[in-house]
Amino acid sequence: MRNAKFDLLAPLLLLLLLLPYVAFSEVDPDKQFRFLQEIYNRHDKNLSEFLVSELTQFTLLFPESERTPEAQYLIGKVHQEKGNKMAAFAAFLKTVYLYPGTTWKDESAKEARKIVMEEGAFKDTRTSLLAAWRVRAPAQRLQNAITIISN
Repeated sequence: MRNAKFDLLAPLLLLLLLLPYVAFSEVDPDKQFRFLQEIYNRHDKNLSEFLVSELTQFTLLFPESERTPEAQYLIGKVHQEKGNKMAAFAAFLKTVYLYPGTTWKDESAKEARKIVMEEGAFKDTRTSLLAAWRVRAPAQRLQNAITIISN
């Protein structure tokens, strides 16, 4: 009796484990990103939480997509438009760190610098942050910036 239950549950468990893979295997990353880009282009603040959630999910589901660096950059832009400068700064730093060979790295670095220069919260640490940003190694640059912000 016990083996019969196991024999019945094993295929069911396997099916449940494969279901998410099958569900997302037919999703076209470019089509999904175009949809998210259209939502972003509306600049509707009522959709900002949804958009951040969906863009984050996009970066997790399609880490190898050529659109992933732009999705990460857009997360920062959504936070920035919403007025959440710290979250925007963190998202831009993440883009710089994870996607160093892309144009979105340069755009993110520019936006992060702009936040540092404009934001009062960084007033006391502005010089240290800008010096940390000049470090060549991306991992060390990010670590330096995080250390300065944390203190």
